Amino acid sequence: MNLIVISGNLVADPSVKVTQNGSKMCTLRVGVNSGYGENKRSDFFHVTTFGKRAEYCEKWLKKGTKVLVKGQMRLDFYTNKEGQKVNTFDVWADEIEKLTFDSDGQASAPKQTAIPQGFEAVNEDNLPF
Repeated sequence: MNLIVISGNLVADPSVKVTQNGSKMCTLRVGVNSGYGENKRSDFFHVTTFGKRAEYCEKWLKKGTKVLVKGQMRLDFYTNKEGQKVNTFDVWADEIEKLTFDSDGQASAPKQTAIPQGFEAVNEDNLPF
């Protein structure tokens, strides 16, 4: 299983591009602090996501926002200006959750859930518990 979960702060605003097929791709840089005292350190992760998650990031995230990211670690490479092959590890995000509260108290976009067909809405005020 290839699963990575990180929680940290964005060190820059999200970068959004449109792919050749017209969907959005968003890249994030997430800084994660760990350790204490002399052992304190920061790691930086490149995170990539597509489609609706990319649109969510573009609309709701900014530099400094605390996020929780779940996804897969991917090994990639590129050739730098000196002609050397450079390996990179990137997180391909399956889930991104905003953890920082805005000044209006909202942690993220309002969640709108549709009622599945065959079910009806329940008035929570009438529940016995």
